[in-house]
This record gives sequence, structure tokens and C-alpha cells, in this order.
Amino acid sequence: MADTLPDTRDALLVLHRDARRRRAAAPLGGEAYRQACEDIATIEVRIAEIEVAAGAGTREG
Repeated sequence: MADTLPDTRDALLVLHRDARRRRAAAPLGGEAYRQACEDIATIEVRIAEIEVAAGAGTREG
């Protein structure tokens, strides 16, 4: 999934919402649940990378 993620925060948030819905609909502990959790984590890391890069030039110190 990480290789195919979009480059914008807004597009990532759409994927994040969809992954959360998949996780909520999946049986707890099942393969679909685990995959949705992994997708959520991957998306959150990418969002954080974008946010850090966007804020890199605005911090003092």
C-alpha cells in the first residue's frame, strides 16, 4: 500500500476514513481487521510525513 499512496493530505484522509470503516466492519482479530489496521497505520505515517515536511520551514529554534 505504501508505494501507491497519494501525495496529498486530503486524499490520504479519504483513504484513512475508508480503512477505518473497513476495520469497523471486520471481525475483531480477523485478517481483514489486521489488514485495515496496517493500512491505517501506514496512512497515518504518510500524513505525519507530509505535515512535518510542511512545517519544517516554519519552526524557530
